Amino acid sequence: MSRVYSVKDNTVENRLFVNRIIAAFVVIFILTTGLVARLVYLQNC
Repeated sequence: MSRVYSVKDNTVENRLFVNRIIAAFVVIFILTTGLVARLVYLQNC
């Protein structure tokens, strides 16, 4: 039986975590902008 030992790489994990946070904020910003634009459009009809 061979076992695979993995060493935890905090630098890679932190970079991945930050990239996911940035991606989430971009998606939230786009959706919020769309929501506000739709609200403005409906108010002006």
